[in-house]
Amino acid sequence: MTRTNSSAPTALPATPPRTPRPHPAETAESPRLTRLAAELAEAGSPRAHAAELARFWAETAATGTPLVEPLDGDPEHRAVTFLWRGDPATRQVLVLVNRLMDRTDLRSIWSGSAPARRRNSITSAGR
Repeated sequence: MTRTNSSAPTALPATPPRTPRPHPAETAESPRLTRLAAELAEAGSPRAHAAELARFWAETAATGTPLVEPLDGDPEHRAVTFLWRGDPATRQVLVLVNRLMDRTDLRSIWSGSAPARRRNSITSAGR
């Protein structure tokens, strides 16, 4: 006697299951973006503000991206920050990274850096 399974096989999920992180991903402040924020706050006039931004983007074009910066007091890690230069029409930038961030807190990637060991590159998003 032959037995048959009357139920059809179930389809595999389109994406793998998500396992919550045991703790939030580490973040780090970009020293250069912190300095830029201070420079922009001190700029005063719209013309001075625009000049500071132009200076920052010229510096960034010369040095390249991502920004890779040492972290104070932590010689084993670097802050790694990717930049996106939008225009007035830009409303959102979506960056998909794997195993770096908490998908339930996407706002945390809008401006921030991730620590990385000197020999490894870990990505993050910054604006």
